[in-house]
Amino acid sequence: MTDTKGVTSVCSLAADAVQTSHSLSPLVAAVAADRQHTIDLLAQLVATPSPNPPGDTVDVANLVASELRGIGLDVHEYLPRQSGPNLVVPMDLGRPGPHVILNAHLDTFPPSSGFVGPYQPRTTEDRIYGCGVSDMKAGISITVALARAIAVHASDLSGRLTLTYSSDEESGGALGTAWLLDNVQELQEADVCFVLDQSGRYQIGIAEKGQCWIRLTARGGGGHAAYRQNASAIDSLIEAISILRSACELPLAPAPDGVVAPDQAR
Repeated sequence: MTDTKGVTSVCSLAADAVQTSHSLSPLVAAVAADRQHTIDLLAQLVATPSPNPPGDTVDVANLVASELRGIGLDVHEYLPRQSGPNLVVPMDLGRPGPHVILNAHLDTFPPSSGFVGPYQPRTTEDRIYGCGVSDMKAGISITVALARAIAVHASDLSGRLTLTYSSDEESGGALGTAWLLDNVQELQEADVCFVLDQSGRYQIGIAEKGQCWIRLTARGGGGHAAYRQNASAIDSLIEAISILRSACELPLAPAPDGVVAPDQAR
């Protein structure tokens, strides 16, 4: 589910990263005027399945590429695997300035067994329902909205904008953004990157958690529920899990200078 009222405000936030010698009002106004196209594109994206696994994103990548080529942009396709294209779309603006990346992923989680009509987008009042709306086809539609607005006003802006679309995020990302960073040099030289995925309601995520996979094996003597047993393999696992959970209480490192918490960002 996504809130269609938030489309313009999220677009405006990302647009602030591209420097301009004039007010951003024309750019924001262009995004607002394009609101219905953004919502219609979101519905098309939802209606184009891209569950991962299995990770076939060809159709949704073709849809995004067609939208961007339609406004005169060059779309570069990279194929770490045939069914999972990654897209890189550079936009050089009017004058030198910072290099900004907008990143989105094309795949979604597969719909649950109880999800009725997951690829039939439904609009109720100011919300859209469907598989992958929030994670993250709304973000994809916003990148296209920004590209459409920026293409019109490029001569008034400074810097470089690169749109990236990865085919693999839901299954770990090795063939998606990680692959792009390893294989496309220009992406390693950017000044800032916005990932337009959900990170809470109108919040900006400033960091990403890591991951640590742990396999626990416990051994104990056999037993039976009818007889007293002082210890078992299950008891050992419960104790081990409790110790692991205590790590959640460890203090976090302080944020770097100039970085504020999401609820303080404006």
